[in-house]
Amino acid sequence: AASAASAVVDAFFREQLESVAWMWRSLLRIGPIVAVWLAFTFLYMFVPNTQVKLGPGLISGLIGALMWLGWQSFYIEFQVGISKYNAIYGTFASVPIFLGWLYVSWIIVLLGAEVAFSIQNSETYKMERSALNASMQSKLMVAIGIMQQAARAMSGSGHVFMASDFAKERKVSIRLVTEVVRLFERAGIMGALAERPSCYTLMKSPELLKVKEVIDIILRDGSDPEALGLDHLDESVRKVLADINAGLERSMDQLTVKDLAGST
Repeated sequence: AASAASAVVDAFFREQLESVAWMWRSLLRIGPIVAVWLAFTFLYMFVPNTQVKLGPGLISGLIGALMWLGWQSFYIEFQVGISKYNAIYGTFASVPIFLGWLYVSWIIVLLGAEVAFSIQNSETYKMERSALNASMQSKLMVAIGIMQQAARAMSGSGHVFMASDFAKERKVSIRLVTEVVRLFERAGIMGALAERPSCYTLMKSPELLKVKEVIDIILRDGSDPEALGLDHLDESVRKVLADINAGLERSMDQLTVKDLAGST
């Protein structure tokens, strides 16, 4: 009887140990994937200078982690496969292979970031490529819209302009909105809030900021005409541009950003 009981106890503990061993082996297989997944998710959510939501961060983190782990496995097998040539080439054989691994790894990281961007901005993603070649008219329209919304936010309870919310509500390209906002930052009429990503505030009172100044910031973005040798053109060319500028000045002399905020 004692031997029978001992056998039962021994079988029980063997079964439990096998279960624990199976769980441990599964953890060893899944653990690296989860760790890399969390690392990529952290990278995509907190490194960009914008607010990335949890859903896009998790999905892009998983995709990036799986691609990177697959590439890592291929790299290791490739290194082992060419190890027999080390006697001929020495350590020089590993240098180009490592550079190739580093290059492809960064491509995977950037691809995952693009996935996060496409998921978070799915409603406007089709127009994001077109935003790279936005016309001056498009930039002016977005610029005036941004100033209008920023002035309304300053007079309201929020006091800040949220670029991501503006792009989502108006269904416009977030890339185009960000590009125009950065022009305003460089011009000193808008400033970013360090503690709140993608949030900005006007650095100038709306009643003192003229719409003509906003238009000039967009029109004069880039290299000056003098830097491109355009000051050597005929005087008639400069006169036409001066007349256009004077016409804008006369038609918008009294129009301020505060007036935009009051219009609907």
